[in-house]
Amino acid sequence: MIRRSSNHSTVAFIMDLKAHMGCGLLLFVVLSFPPQTNSQCARVGCFDCFDWCGTTTTCDVELFKIFCAKTCNACATVSQDCKDLNCQHLCIRDGDSDERRCQCFDGYRLDEDGRTCTDIDECAEDPNLCLNTTEVHCDNTPGSYRCTTCRSFKLGPVTYWNYYRKEECCRQNAKNFFQCGSSLTNGGRVVGGRNALFGSWPWMAHISIAKEICGGTLISDEWVLTAAHCVWKFRNRPGVVRVVLGVLRSTPKSGNLHQQSTTAMRIYIHENYTHTDNDIALIRLRRKAKTGTYVGRVCLPNGEEPEDGEICIATGYGTTEYRGNLATTLQEVSLPIVNSEVCRRSYSNHTNNINPDRYMCAGYEEGVRDTCQGDSGGPLVCQRCKNCDWYIAGVTAFGRRCGSPGYYGIYTRVTAFEPWISQITSIPVINEECKRAVWTRWGAFTPCNAECGGGKRSRIRHCKYGSANIDIGCRGDTEETVDCNTQSCVDAFWSSYDIGSCSRSCGGGTRTNRRICINGSPGQKGCEGKASMVENCNERPCPIWGPFGAWSDCTKECGTGTQNSTRVCLNVVVGEEGCRGESKKSRNCNTQICAYWSEYEPWSDCDVTCMQSKERRCVGGKIGNDGCIGDAIINQTCCQAFGQWSQYGECSRTCGGGQRTRTRQCPDPVRCLPDQHGTSTSQSQPCNSGICPGKWTEWSNRGTCSVTCGQGQQEQVRRCEGGEIGGPGCEGNATRVIPCNRTPVWEAWSDYSECSKTCGHGVETRTRVCCGGERSCEGEAQEGRPCNLVTCLPTDQCAQYVNLVDDVTCQGFAKQRYCTSSYQAYMEENCQLTCCRYGDYRNCDLSPQCFLYVRSCHLLWVQINCKTTCQLPC
Repeated sequence: MIRRSSNHSTVAFIMDLKAHMGCGLLLFVVLSFPPQTNSQCARVGCFDCFDWCGTTTTCDVELFKIFCAKTCNACATVSQDCKDLNCQHLCIRDGDSDERRCQCFDGYRLDEDGRTCTDIDECAEDPNLCLNTTEVHCDNTPGSYRCTTCRSFKLGPVTYWNYYRKEECCRQNAKNFFQCGSSLTNGGRVVGGRNALFGSWPWMAHISIAKEICGGTLISDEWVLTAAHCVWKFRNRPGVVRVVLGVLRSTPKSGNLHQQSTTAMRIYIHENYTHTDNDIALIRLRRKAKTGTYVGRVCLPNGEEPEDGEICIATGYGTTEYRGNLATTLQEVSLPIVNSEVCRRSYSNHTNNINPDRYMCAGYEEGVRDTCQGDSGGPLVCQRCKNCDWYIAGVTAFGRRCGSPGYYGIYTRVTAFEPWISQITSIPVINEECKRAVWTRWGAFTPCNAECGGGKRSRIRHCKYGSANIDIGCRGDTEETVDCNTQSCVDAFWSSYDIGSCSRSCGGGTRTNRRICINGSPGQKGCEGKASMVENCNERPCPIWGPFGAWSDCTKECGTGTQNSTRVCLNVVVGEEGCRGESKKSRNCNTQICAYWSEYEPWSDCDVTCMQSKERRCVGGKIGNDGCIGDAIINQTCCQAFGQWSQYGECSRTCGGGQRTRTRQCPDPVRCLPDQHGTSTSQSQPCNSGICPGKWTEWSNRGTCSVTCGQGQQEQVRRCEGGEIGGPGCEGNATRVIPCNRTPVWEAWSDYSECSKTCGHGVETRTRVCCGGERSCEGEAQEGRPCNLVTCLPTDQCAQYVNLVDDVTCQGFAKQRYCTSSYQAYMEENCQLTCCRYGDYRNCDLSPQCFLYVRSCHLLWVQINCKTTCQLPC
């Protein structure tokens, strides 16, 4: 199992990108890939391992197919064959062939239909599984079995299971099933760890970020809890954080049909996070998880914390030994909770100080089993004290190597951050004190209900913090009945004495013991003597405190120390009646301030003898006392001389006049005496005064061509950089004039003229002008097109009709066949002349949108599709 990201190894490779970049550049790329961590990134889910994958065009390189699987479309996807098979658990390739077949998780058997998986009942198939163990029952669980003294059973409406890998029973929380904290471990089945069964830890999240691998915990369908140091560097780039749920085997060909992959939408780091404190973060998923048997959420603690020594479970995908290989199957390890003070002492000599308010420890003093490199952010889960539900107690934070003797794993204490988690996620947190149900002591027996011949007497007990025969700690009877007075009832006889209470608990008291005459009265035969007797009791001396002893020596000679005085409880041990209270008392002593030196006053001014001094005072005592040993005044010389000048540095310019500088040092500028150079610490002199050669810039246009049509003139200018015009490198002129507009171009076409005929095939024309140059323009200066192709009717046939609106409007309506449509009444009233002349007009436009292109009829595709609009024959 992994705690931190593993060490990197460097893979260097060269890509010839000439074909992609259009030049002869040979690009050398050196990438740092951790050999195991990045292979995990490439094998779990369908992701790119690096930001730059989206820009690569080299998917033919095998390494890019591995680390840029999504971009290169090289993910291990579910084939159509697997979809058709509809496997319940796994769909795998059959050997080296391309054929697929269904397979079950460990502990399940494939049914005859070839796709359904049935749990193997190991207990039924092998009755001898648990004969050689102290546990007397074999209990079948999903995917496995267990030998236990607590067989899964129902007591009334309540179902009971074993606490995971413990002999104790726990109560199944029926109201909470499949809401949080439920898995096949409580309703069914690392370093020193073991492979986990699928469905045992459905809240486990596999997190990969480029070269990093971490764990996480699903606490709702859109929130994952992890360690801050896992995602801190990527808090502003959530898209590179990849989260996969339902991962059992971290291999690309695992065949797992239940994995769910997504990325982070936002990352929340605790606002007070440092390298060794407040190591907790939340990831909001871009896509909500679909929860069920194999993907589910764990419960928050709601204030509950495991007791010291309680066994909890850590899970992860990391290495199984320090600097070892990553596990290919999810690992689990059972770890006891360690006392916080014990854990703090184990790290006391290291920089990672343990704050017990925000961290907790788990593991073994001898090491062996622990979380390891890469498990950071993964869960430490425990089961509740009142039921079987799992809750997250800790988040894997740090430790010393993996399973090192004397050091424990460190986990962020989740209860300390529940308000912060609830504030961000809106998951409610209700703190409830958890106390396990226990029986009270049995009460006193009731009197026997018969004086002789056999009677009965009983006693009762109560279930504290729970309900009898409902909660695990209170299984059994609330009442116990026993036989009494079994002697024959023929003759009178005394019963046994009932012992009375002593009048004092110590120092000598008395008690009265009483008996009764059975089958008669006192004084009769068989009942001679008295019915009661008095006897002494509790004669030992009463415990009492002895006097306090003398005060001990003060722990300090000054600055407030402590003195202690003790007393002894006589006749009995501390805690019994008569010796209540403390056996020790303390008081302050030597409260006076200890002598100590004050800080030195500032140095005095340097005098004419080149001496200066500074002084300190003895506070709370006299010079020579402890704390004030040494001199109160110290002196030193204060006049110093300047050092030698350095060589002149390089000139600031290579030509055109520059400066060069030399310097000298004074140990303390305030104390250096002036010399022939005064107090200056630097000097400059001119250098390289020769004229610099210049360089012409490229010619550029000034303004525009002198004419817009026909050949004109264009003025151009250039500048002399680093020199002067006419000087070296800048010979010639700074301006020139060149010809422009030398190529002839056509001006825009004019509008079309009116049609030469109103009917019977006319022509309309348009023209354009060649804007001259050195030669004429290519093409024609005039073009025409047909118009008004409708056959002319005799003028006298329609002379009797007139249009009440303008002719252009009526002709537009006629072309849209309004004369014979639902608009016929309007046209007969307002456009009689047009409908008479064009009543047989036929619209052969192929699109109702042709009227939008009436000014584009010179284009061939418009003429083909809009013949009527362009006044062409159909």
